[in-house]
Amino acid sequence: MQIKKSFWAPGVIGLIAVISGGWLLQQGGQGNVYTQNKVFTDVLRTVSDRYVEEIDPAELYDMAIDGLLQQLGDPHSTLLRPADYADLRLSTTGNYGGLGIRIDQNGEWITVVQTLPNTPAERVGLRPGDRLIEVDGESMRGWNADKAVSALRGPKGSAIDLMIMRIGVPEPFPVTIERDEIHVVYVTAFMYEPRIGYIRHQQFSANSADEIRAAIAALGEEGMEGLILDLRGNPGGLLEEGVAVSDIFLKSGSEVVETRSRVPDQNDTFFAEHKPIDADVPVIVLVDYFSASASEIVAGALQDHDRALVVGTTTYGKGSVQTLYPLPGGNFLKLTTAKWYTPSGRSIQREQGDQDVTVIAMDDVSGEPNEMSASAEVFYTTSGREVYGGGGINPDLL
Repeated sequence: MQIKKSFWAPGVIGLIAVISGGWLLQQGGQGNVYTQNKVFTDVLRTVSDRYVEEIDPAELYDMAIDGLLQQLGDPHSTLLRPADYADLRLSTTGNYGGLGIRIDQNGEWITVVQTLPNTPAERVGLRPGDRLIEVDGESMRGWNADKAVSALRGPKGSAIDLMIMRIGVPEPFPVTIERDEIHVVYVTAFMYEPRIGYIRHQQFSANSADEIRAAIAALGEEGMEGLILDLRGNPGGLLEEGVAVSDIFLKSGSEVVETRSRVPDQNDTFFAEHKPIDADVPVIVLVDYFSASASEIVAGALQDHDRALVVGTTTYGKGSVQTLYPLPGGNFLKLTTAKWYTPSGRSIQREQGDQDVTVIAMDDVSGEPNEMSASAEVFYTTSGREVYGGGGINPDLL
């Protein structure tokens, strides 16, 4: 039997040793870490030399990196390859080719957070809460959202086969969708009733705050005296736009959100800076389980400052901050570096293990206190009103 020559020795192993050695010197003589580093490089070399199937060395690197990040147990920390990063940038512009759904990782599965109107996903009947378990015959178990986005997007007119798991349907069922160019209108506004304005906001992308300010001004000219801001199904987006939208409603100098990290330069507090709309205009914010991230920043800030009544169900609890670190080859590391806290001190982040409990709580519309609210830590708004922690934003009214 002929053993193939090792790609790793001596150049790549030497490079790993130099790079990791510099990191080890910063660890204060942690001998166990040094030993583990040697084990790691030995495993790479042995797999490259001896594994029954030959594996591209570049794949081994990818597998090692992906495995490391997966073991963090954080679906939002991931390596973005060049195509993934391009998808991320594209999602903030409002125009792309795909299905017209917003997704997130929930446990082991990719879950539909929102179906956009007049898109292929809406036309075939996909719903929020649907789990995507296969794409073109390949299992999606354990996929993160970035990997799923890359698989779901494709040329306009091309077809994709999905297997869907839906609550209340006993067996998974197949769906074939033809991709189309997606043009997203993130802000829609109209007079819901005489004197009551309604603004639907679907994602915090570039210019969200400017569009909402313009919509409020237009509704004001139509006689608006009260406003409904609908953030149901809004998965979030750009942090700065979440702060800017809160700024529309809060008086200058009011705290909007705080980020806390173990790294001091990641700690920050954001404040409202501009003149708000008339404080006499009452505001209702609609939320649901699929309101996440920047949606929770807005709902939490307005609730803590008693500026709006939050109505709906407990939100998703995506209260972590991701930082993009550029890497060689056009890659980026998207790493969770901090958590968001509302002005009253509530952490928005919900632990992954609590997600299923929250889904069940969606059906509790009786107004009776549930176990999660009863046991949650109590915080206080500007006026001294009680609000509850525990992750996500608990509504004032169910």
